[in-house]
Amino acid sequence: MPFETATKVLLVEDSKSFAIVMRGLIEDERGFEVVHAESLAELNEVLKIHSDDFFVAVVDYHLPDAPDGEAINLTVEKDVPTLVFTGKKDRSIEEDLWLKGIADYTNKFGAYNLDYVAWMVSRIDRNRHVEILVVDDSNTTRLSVQSLLQRQNFKVHLAKSGEEA
Repeated sequence: MPFETATKVLLVEDSKSFAIVMRGLIEDERGFEVVHAESLAELNEVLKIHSDDFFVAVVDYHLPDAPDGEAINLTVEKDVPTLVFTGKKDRSIEEDLWLKGIADYTNKFGAYNLDYVAWMVSRIDRNRHVEILVVDDSNTTRLSVQSLLQRQNFKVHLAKSGEEA
């Protein structure tokens, strides 16, 4: 996996108050270095410099220069496991995000959601040190399960039979 040696968390958030709280929870309580971008333009600049440094991205859905999840598209395209943290509550948007290949999604409503995002960052970090063997005779099923597990940053091995496993 390309990000198994990455050490940083990418935080893409335009709200200064949410960014301060999230940075504190991730850096102070979880011990990870955070690189923060407040806009899609800043995100593009950060990725030019640090493209392989991130094992996870926490990305707000709505940014001033990216109101429709464009920042999420970018981090997913870069194969960085992406946790979406947003104030939007729209079932169709949530379904679209899952189809794009995000690792997880939560709303900004409720104090426990901040802790949940910080916990997810830790979980994504731990997952990259876990190997999973997927055994199924259906290639479609193997690839589908592999995709879901890789979104969570697991190392995945595939086998089409018990003998091959």
